Amino acid sequence: MRSTELHQSLGRYLHDENQEPAIRIDCNGVWYYREEPIEREYLVALFYTILNKQADGCYYLTTPVENVKITVDDVPYSVVSVSADSDGNLWCTLNVLSSRVPLSEEHLPRLSKENIVYVPLQTPKGVKTEARFTRSAYLQFAEYLVQHDEHKYTFESFGQIFILEAP
Repeated sequence: MRSTELHQSLGRYLHDENQEPAIRIDCNGVWYYREEPIEREYLVALFYTILNKQADGCYYLTTPVENVKITVDDVPYSVVSVSADSDGNLWCTLNVLSSRVPLSEEHLPRLSKENIVYVPLQTPKGVKTEARFTRSAYLQFAEYLVQHDEHKYTFESFGQIFILEAP
């Protein structure tokens, strides 16, 4: 089988009959292949290592020989829990191999108009993106928030007080 034939063959698996991407990440960070959840964690972890956001704003799985567009409902990463360490510093656990991100000046959460919390990330490949808080992570984070008025909250982490404001 020649290289072009192999690529066409792979394309049939990675796109549906309308040439739409067959792989999708939902707003909770769950990966799907043809609308069936991908349950093999190691496969999802592998996909994250080749996930790229390109100049067109779309996400692709990129290897040296293939560049496959995927559908991302919101952002590709999710915060699945928020906890404090023994010093009171707040940490987010991501949906990828239990990676942890500190809630700090570098990773300052933001609140969207829809009251969804996001934290900025940089992937190992240097791609700037965000992780969306799941409902359970949002409720855990809320335990550390101090409400000042209807739209303004603060939290303390890494010796600093940060403001979280609704737009």
